Amino acid sequence: MDARSIRGLGRPAASSSSSPAPPASGSLARTLWQRRVPLIITHASLGGFDDDDCGVGGNGQKTEKNAEQGKADKKKMPLFYATSVPRFGYLAQLLPRLTAFFGRPCSSFHYEDVPLRNLPVGLLMDLYRPVTLQPGAGSSHALSSGSVSEPASSSASRTPWRLVVADGEAWHLGDTFLNGAKEADYVRYGSAKQIMSLSKDNTEALWHAVQDNDYTTFARVNGLLLNAPTPLRHVPLRIYIPTTAPPAQTTDNAAAAADGATDQPATPGSYKVMQALVQPRTSHR
Repeated sequence: MDARSIRGLGRPAASSSSSPAPPASGSLARTLWQRRVPLIITHASLGGFDDDDCGVGGNGQKTEKNAEQGKADKKKMPLFYATSVPRFGYLAQLLPRLTAFFGRPCSSFHYEDVPLRNLPVGLLMDLYRPVTLQPGAGSSHALSSGSVSEPASSSASRTPWRLVVADGEAWHLGDTFLNGAKEADYVRYGSAKQIMSLSKDNTEALWHAVQDNDYTTFARVNGLLLNAPTPLRHVPLRIYIPTTAPPAQTTDNAAAAADGATDQPATPGSYKVMQALVQPRTSHR
């Protein structure tokens, strides 16, 4: 088991002689960047956890039967990798560490047998909404879910998100991120000239800031993109809306969108994406 909590995801950790992180400000953006998502990852070829592995009954209380099973299951505890990652990070940034840890090919992530898309970890968690346990179940020192931590008296608290990694479709993460940044730049100004004119150092710094969860550097480079001399045409905005699953229990976005008007509760992982040209209402960028 590896229970280390990592600051960044895709690059070697900085040495201890590096300068301390700047004090947190009250800005919403910085607050979101500071949030983390706890994960427990197993490999598909090595087996995973059963529902009873948490050692609690259906009402969230420990039972004698579960306690006895727990003793027997200690020998069968699967190999797992435990960590805590930033909401704005990507799962694929963990792949080199997971490949070395499990000693097996790792290239894709799954939750309840559903392949996860290449989206920021915090967005994935909001869309799939992992199961919760009642207070008192498991450890009393639960990790934050990546959203604002709930008080101990809350009706439910999130467990670490249990994911499965396997050898599947690989992701070209850096290119995917930069292509998204170019798309946003085109929506803002009608061309991608602003981001294409960034120096090589600034372009690399933008992606490295995401890898290292470095909000200060990200805000600096992002500011160069936002404060361009070109008039702002539109605000790049993409909204992910949870929906009910279509009849065949598929995750086809078009079918899910058509079914989204029902009164049924939203199905985790089933969503539609709304993206339209939004004109700015203010000159402030």
